[in-house]
Amino acid sequence: MGLIDFYTLMAVLVLVLVVYELYDLKKKTEIKKEEIQLERERIALETKKREEEK
Repeated sequence: MGLIDFYTLMAVLVLVLVVYELYDLKKKTEIKKEEIQLERERIALETKKREEEK
């Protein structure tokens, strides 16, 4: 009975780690999207500023 409990515990731990990694990956992806959007906005503002200077 103890061996079954051990493998059940290991399965739960692996599942928790996988779910955590997926959540972490999702968060990192969202942050990267926001960084890309901010960079695009910065470039657009710089371009607009240069066009106004001409």
